[in-house]
Amino acid sequence: MSLTDQLKSIKNEVESPANATKLNEETKKDLNLVMRQLSKRIVEAVDEGEVKIRDTRDIKDVVAMYQMLNQQENAGQEAPAITANVANFYSQELGVKEGTKAIPKQVEKTVEDMSAEEIAELSRKQQDTLEKDNQETFGG
Repeated sequence: MSLTDQLKSIKNEVESPANATKLNEETKKDLNLVMRQLSKRIVEAVDEGEVKIRDTRDIKDVVAMYQMLNQQENAGQEAPAITANVANFYSQELGVKEGTKAIPKQVEKTVEDMSAEEIAELSRKQQDTLEKDNQETFGG
């Protein structure tokens, strides 16, 4: 079998739905193992003074990595938590009256009626709101 045939065979095997799921699970396990080993080494290095946590930015980076890992692990299980500022932002941007709850169909309709530029602007504003939250929480 030629190299090209072998590569095509590997590609087909990886792309099959059953194997893709298996590959995803194996990759998650491998990454979790690597992260576990790396985190142990980092703790040892901090304990021995080789790595220093100098300011809140270092802690913020560690927390951000931990949250990303947890988001990946919990993906599809629950909606991510949002802060009061982000909730307020969406209430204002999507026209939800104060003191009422958004009805999912109304929010969906509002978003469906938005242009790509409006959605991009909404996303940019959300990012600004999240950055403001982070500054309030972590300083900076």
